[in-house]
Amino acid sequence: MDICGKTGERANGNGSLMRTLPVCLYYAEKTQTGEATVGQAIRDIHKISALTHNHLRACMTCGLYFFCVREMIFGEGSLNERLQRGMDQGFAYYEKDIANLGDDTDTVGAIAGGLAGLYYGYDAIPEEWREALIKREWIEEMCVKEEGSFRCSRAT
Repeated sequence: MDICGKTGERANGNGSLMRTLPVCLYYAEKTQTGEATVGQAIRDIHKISALTHNHLRACMTCGLYFFCVREMIFGEGSLNERLQRGMDQGFAYYEKDIANLGDDTDTVGAIAGGLAGLYYGYDAIPEEWREALIKREWIEEMCVKEEGSFRCSRAT
């Protein structure tokens, strides 16, 4: 099924999104009862998107929709609270494995990692990851040296 659908930058229309509600409803129930995992749901939702819109962005949008649908059915609170939780769950899902979502995984991982580093800061990087850095001391020296040159104000 990976060969279906357009994959180009301009293959990000909403055609796949508008037909994913049935599969989102199906998997909302199945993940709630434990009959399916979220990973299985997202995989199949991506396949449905890929029938006509096989660009990663289109597939991920359908995946985010699933989390919103699930929260609308099983969540509590206002419309805004449910939608926000759905989006938060979707972003959390994609963040944990973002480097494995596309064909250019090293670039995706580097970009996502760079943005996360700017947002969360160096201390948020797990120590075991920092220990694995080649030339760690040199990198840390360069960061300290340039620390005042770049600032990213964290949104609250």
